Amino acid sequence: MEGLKFKLKSEGSLTRKISDDAKMNNISINVAADRVNDALRYTTILDSKSFGRNVLKSLDELEAAGFTKIAVKNTFVEGEVYKGVNTIFRTKSGQTFEVQFHTQRSFNVKQNVNHTLFEEARLASTSTSRKKELTEVMRRNSEIIPSAQGASLIENFSLKR
Repeated sequence: MEGLKFKLKSEGSLTRKISDDAKMNNISINVAADRVNDALRYTTILDSKSFGRNVLKSLDELEAAGFTKIAVKNTFVEGEVYKGVNTIFRTKSGQTFEVQFHTQRSFNVKQNVNHTLFEEARLASTSTSRKKELTEVMRRNSEIIPSAQGASLIENFSLKR
């Protein structure tokens, strides 16, 4: 596990995310709040040589422990701005949480290279042209991440809600 001090989204970040989502998608604050799945999140760093196999094993273990898999998004593909596998699970009591799977390199780029750029790009106040510029810089930064072995085995998934 990595970044456990960030496992809970801060109040300010959560408020901003809900407000921005409501404005950008023309939805109510309550609907935007219901769409937040990463208020509680965990990050796992896996060896790039056994990445796919270990992600799939982890997903199976989470389901065997009684968590319901809601979504899997695999962005370990060429041209993506962000390289990783993000998953959403739900507890029996209904709490959702995110588990991110990274290699050491993909985590480093996400956390130490692209994070500040991402923070600016996601703001509702950032112009469309600036967002495009930031996205292109993040995409180029992510090109340095070597392919994670077996990542292609991880299929995107979304449970109908």
